[in-house]
Amino acid sequence: MLVNWTKNGVKVIQVPSSKEMVVLAPGYNQVDDAQWKECRNLVLCQIADGIIVEEWLDVEKDGGKHKDAIFSVKHEDPKLTATTVHIPATFKDITRRRTDDVIAETFNPKTLQVWYDDESRDDVRVKIFKQLEGVNSGAITGEKKKK
Repeated sequence: MLVNWTKNGVKVIQVPSSKEMVVLAPGYNQVDDAQWKECRNLVLCQIADGIIVEEWLDVEKDGGKHKDAIFSVKHEDPKLTATTVHIPATFKDITRRRTDDVIAETFNPKTLQVWYDDESRDDVRVKIFKQLEGVNSGAITGEKKKK
């Protein structure tokens, strides 16, 4: 699941059933779906406040993608609740139009490298590579300026 931690510093959330931790660096993070399913209830207030932003993919309720997903949440639109659910989105689910913003807000080199290795769209790979170079060189830090 893609999760955007919109604050400076690192957010650490313990997975309730284990000693494992979900670590959110500033910007977008790729989080294991099963771990996020377990720990997201601990941060629902931060999700509601927009401090943590989850990326969802709309799919047909009880369809193949829904059945294959680790977890899903009800669609918030009452007109679509009966036919559509949200499942965790991955970077590949992000439209070309949105990739610019997502890449620009990703500062974890491991996440960027995974996306680069998995991505098949050449223009998107170039953007990921440039972001990765900037992060690795220290030119791009993700540190938000204080007002």
